[in-house]
Amino acid sequence: VENVEPFMHSLTWHGTCRELHDNGFATDAAVVDTADLSLPQRRRRMIGIGYAGPLACGMRPAELALRASDPVTVADMFPDVKYFFYNGRFGKQIYSAADVSPALKCNCAKQPARNYRPRPRDAAPLAAATVFTISQLAAIQGFRPGYILPPRGRRCPCRFCSSNAQDMAGRQIGNAIAPPVAEWALRRLLEMSCTAAASPSAA
Repeated sequence: VENVEPFMHSLTWHGTCRELHDNGFATDAAVVDTADLSLPQRRRRMIGIGYAGPLACGMRPAELALRASDPVTVADMFPDVKYFFYNGRFGKQIYSAADVSPALKCNCAKQPARNYRPRPRDAAPLAAATVFTISQLAAIQGFRPGYILPPRGRRCPCRFCSSNAQDMAGRQIGNAIAPPVAEWALRRLLEMSCTAAASPSAA
């Protein structure tokens, strides 16, 4: 399971855990930040795992090890960028590239308005800021180089999306599980499986 961090404390998750435990499954959960996985983005997500039988090891040590690493900044990924535009609903929208980007959302591909009004906490004028391309947004989210996404400006024609002005690419990027987070979760699951198989009780 991948979800926003508060889901870990929700009645839905706790109810799911009880049902799994009643049927012989063990559960474990961790909160992973993409900024700790070499991506310049603060995106904290809860990863939940159900496992048949007792857990031989948990995700907590791996989660703590991630937090000990230094986060990657936007300038680390894009050295030529000094400031960047982030389409946030509230607060500042121009950030320093020495920072980590806030979490990308479905509107991340939206470009600044022509009559953009500076926000009080903007780090620089809009003219000095980089407006990320679709490829750059995909890289910040952890998509591999060359991943094919719809061009900027193309709208989704389905009945759920046709009433809004969000780009198809922006929705795909903003809704995606960051690939490094998915890889991290799968590695933890494989480690649990291998540890359980090697334990004396498995013999």
